[in-house]
Amino acid sequence: MLDALPALREYPRFSPNQPRPLSTRFGVSSETGVLTDVMLGSPAYLEAVACCAVTAANLRDGFAACRDTARHQHDGLRAALAAEGVRCHYAPAVAGMPDMAFVRDAVTMTPWGLMRLSPAQPHRRAEAEHIARFARHLGVPLLTPDFGDATAEGGDIAVVRPGLLVI
Repeated sequence: MLDALPALREYPRFSPNQPRPLSTRFGVSSETGVLTDVMLGSPAYLEAVACCAVTAANLRDGFAACRDTARHQHDGLRAALAAEGVRCHYAPAVAGMPDMAFVRDAVTMTPWGLMRLSPAQPHRRAEAEHIARFARHLGVPLLTPDFGDATAEGGDIAVVRPGLLVI
């Protein structure tokens, strides 16, 4: 399905000097606002990746991700969201992307649309483009900043309230 979509590089780059209109359907104004839509990734290919000393040590000690448990927890989250009337959009799972269940790490939502980020871990970088292409398929406006050599991940950014962004 996503193979038919154009490459992300064809979308306009974000420029702080060019004001952008707020997204009317998809956007976020705060971490505590009303949730109407959410993008979820699947834990279908979930694996623990030795990307830091803590995970590497845990893997040496026998830790392993359990996809069945993750799927069960994921199903519970989806059911809870649906029960509250939240529309769930499911980014397709991809073999070789073991952390796709954690969509917010690779992208972040802004009042103007979805921003593709630049994860520090090499195995996470393809996720940002994959998720952005899926979002574009849904009609979500995209921001594609040029991070150069810098990194940014979703856990580093929070829209706390309208007009206040914490990095």
